[in-house]
Amino acid sequence: IAMDRESPVLDSMNYAWAGFGAAFGPVILLSLFMRSMTAQGPISGMLAGAITVVVWSNLVGGILDLYEIVPGFAVSLICVLAVSLRWSERRKEVLGQFDEARALS
Repeated sequence: IAMDRESPVLDSMNYAWAGFGAAFGPVILLSLFMRSMTAQGPISGMLAGAITVVVWSNLVGGILDLYEIVPGFAVSLICVLAVSLRWSERRKEVLGQFDEARALS
């Protein structure tokens, strides 16, 4: 079934991985390197990435035939950065844990 290019299973798996990658990829990467990320940033990024994948998969033609994870990842990344920088409420205990983890690496 997986070897058949016309199988709907392959399309479903591509769609699922695009959704997971766009929603969680930027959040995971930025949580490792961005000290100033707030709780609102990842939530907005996950929602924006997932919604972008759903909308983009229904668009056709030209540049819109691009695999959904690419625009979804970009939109999610921008949302996490913008929202985290907009809301400056950062808890001291979370920043302390981030600094401890950074010191271990």
